[in-house]
Amino acid sequence: MIAPMIRSCRLHRCRPAFSLLEVVIATGILLASVTLLVQLTSIGDRHLEGAREKAIAARLCQNKMALLMAGIDPMQPRKITPLAEDLDWEFQVALQETTTDNLVELKVSVRRIASAEIAITPVDNPWFTLRRWVSGQMIEPGTSRSPDLRSRKPRFQGFTGSN
Repeated sequence: MIAPMIRSCRLHRCRPAFSLLEVVIATGILLASVTLLVQLTSIGDRHLEGAREKAIAARLCQNKMALLMAGIDPMQPRKITPLAEDLDWEFQVALQETTTDNLVELKVSVRRIASAEIAITPVDNPWFTLRRWVSGQMIEPGTSRSPDLRSRKPRFQGFTGSN
């Protein structure tokens, strides 16, 4: 019975099959690769969500800055307040004098409000801040800035430069 099988293999040129060890090693490599790809996808999803949050924060910050620069909202310091356009976010406005005459740093910061549905820790919920330096003459009267800055005249008007 063995002799016909040997003759049959010789006539048909039978290839040797994979051993059990080779199959186990190949399966292990495949499983490790799939596990790694799943982890990379999870990391990519977290980074995508973080980038989405930063893009929303940047847009909200730019919108609030535009409202302040256009004079629609008063340009004065504001404590933490919910945003009217998106109640899931809060903002604050800060004004800080600079060493340059008649120049004030306007700082608008936004962050997502922690809620019962979204568990956000202070470490996971940083402020996104946009800064802009504006003329002290644009600031609303009666703000908490020192009054001597408003009384000073600027050293120069407009841009003075050479071509």
